[in-house]
Amino acid sequence: MAFPDRAVASDDNPSAPAAGAAPARHRLSVLFCDLCDSTALSGSLEAEDYAALLSALRRIYDEAVTRHGGTVVRILGDGLLAVFGYPVPSEGDGRRAVLAALQMHEAVKHIAPLPGALGAHGRPGEGPQGLRLHSGIHAGLVLVQGGDHVVGRLELMGMVPNIAARLSAEAGPDELLVSDETLGPARALFRTDAARRVRVQGHEQAIDCWTVAARADAPAPAAAPRGRAARPAGVGRAAGRHRRETGRGEARAGA
Repeated sequence: MAFPDRAVASDDNPSAPAAGAAPARHRLSVLFCDLCDSTALSGSLEAEDYAALLSALRRIYDEAVTRHGGTVVRILGDGLLAVFGYPVPSEGDGRRAVLAALQMHEAVKHIAPLPGALGAHGRPGEGPQGLRLHSGIHAGLVLVQGGDHVVGRLELMGMVPNIAARLSAEAGPDELLVSDETLGPARALFRTDAARRVRVQGHEQAIDCWTVAARADAPAPAAAPRGRAARPAGVGRAAGRHRRETGRGEARAGA
């Protein structure tokens, strides 16, 4: 879901600058987040069911951002814009933004199934077990200005929100793309894939970024032994019993 170049808050944020106040620069970590395949999902659900899904999604957004000290700037449909470091920045803003995003990515997978929703394989009736988010985070100086009753209470202006939105658009299902500017040395606190470079229109240099999979201290996903396919529990034991019983039968036949 695309957001405008000028982001506006629609919620009543008491820390937002007063209407008419002069714009001021703040160093922020900006998080964009969207639901994957939301257009197809909305077409597979009754309007009331889709509204219930969006309500659950917004609760997940609000809980994760608030828990990690951020500010929900805007929720438009299934899309989220949030900032970390406003009104007072800190060294941990980028890390907290990543933690909030990881929490949202995990929580959305557990939204209760709804009648008629497309499942993980795109088949009706399975429920939305395949719900996934795609997100992007970038940090830098943002011009923040108070709004009014027409545009809202908070506006973010500059390239930083645009870059965060571009990273979110570039991310695949269940992928979180985070710029090097956001994390810096704090990247060691997370499990990341190989570095990527993303081109952003209007920005001279490509953005160095990483796919963040989890916290570094989170348990790694279980993997099957190399060269052997994973199999359900009990299959090996059943096969062993079958071989033993077959062996005993052959021995009796040859006696």
